[in-house]
Amino acid sequence: MLLEVLETKVADDETRYALEKEVEYVDYNKIYDDLLKHFDAAYLRSRTLHLTEKVQRQTLYHYKRRVNALIDYLRLFDDGTHDVLDTETMPVDKTRIENLILFDPSLKDVLTPVVQMADETDPAEIQVGQSYGVDLVVDELIPELPDDELDNAEMNPQEVELWARRNFSHLVVSKFKPADIKARGVREDSEVSSILPKRKKKKE
Repeated sequence: MLLEVLETKVADDETRYALEKEVEYVDYNKIYDDLLKHFDAAYLRSRTLHLTEKVQRQTLYHYKRRVNALIDYLRLFDDGTHDVLDTETMPVDKTRIENLILFDPSLKDVLTPVVQMADETDPAEIQVGQSYGVDLVVDELIPELPDDELDNAEMNPQEVELWARRNFSHLVVSKFKPADIKARGVREDSEVSSILPKRKKKKE
């Protein structure tokens, strides 16, 4: 009886050892480090795109205001007959537009539809890029004054907390403490304390 028990135990130990040998060891620390590297790369690209879009938009606003200011100034010396926009009676200065194209050939694609309008081309034959519609929307949203911009209050929509609230809102509740995951080498917009200059302590 005792011999049978020992044989059964030995068989169980061998089976357990074989199963443990078959099970592949999983290094979860390595998996976490690999995923964190992917996260750092993706977040850095997101941060770069956000800042690039923001700077480009600010540059567009700046030059658009300058162009509008120059146009307002030129109106002081121009004929005010056609100040009211009326496409049926307002003539198109074709010669002036063609001179602009000769001065800067890169404007040809943009100004070609205007030249066709001056030649009274059939509107169905005038090719207008789809990006013009987007440009008009962006142009309408440009504030007249720099102080009206909310750039300082803008945040990257791909920040960890904002992304979690959009995609896993059922987990972002008061009874759960959100995991604080920071991308290494990238500063988020919400880190106000790191952006503002630190005050030096006065020596007594």
